[in-house]
Amino acid sequence: AGTGVKLTVSLGPEAATVSVPNLVGMDADEACKTITSLGLKCRKVKRRIPTIANNVVFKQEPQSGTLLYRGNIVTIMVNSLE
Repeated sequence: AGTGVKLTVSLGPEAATVSVPNLVGMDADEACKTITSLGLKCRKVKRRIPTIANNVVFKQEPQSGTLLYRGNIVTIMVNSLE
């Protein structure tokens, strides 16, 4: 007689990387929600460009399609007319 052994069966690790979506043209708050829902971190950089609507993403780093590890940062450049 001995002690029992408990086994846990796994379906494998959660995907370590995610593809960055295209955020250009999105509202900044929606873009950040999209980023965080993928397990990434959002960083906003505000710029003033009179020809672009307020609070709209006009550039992102890295570009869409880039594979990042969860927890990495996506920087969005956001127009701020304030």
